Amino acid sequence: MCLRSRWQDLPKEITADLAYVRLHGPDGPYQVRYGAERLAGWAGTCSAWLKVGLDVYCYFDNDEAGYAAQDALELTRIMKKG
Repeated sequence: MCLRSRWQDLPKEITADLAYVRLHGPDGPYQVRYGAERLAGWAGTCSAWLKVGLDVYCYFDNDEAGYAAQDALELTRIMKKG
């Protein structure tokens, strides 16, 4: 399964043993941070996929001002907090 950041209108049908998500920015490509609320949603989705045995990869591409690395660290923190 491969999802892009504006995936709400797409089916989430699992067709492989992995999930790959590309996050380009919540308000347009390469812009602004996702924020804790949006990342918490992704953390829940990714955690659910991990629980059913999928390998999960999440690629942040909202890198206009270095947001990608910050959001990746925040997603990791939220997921570890559980």
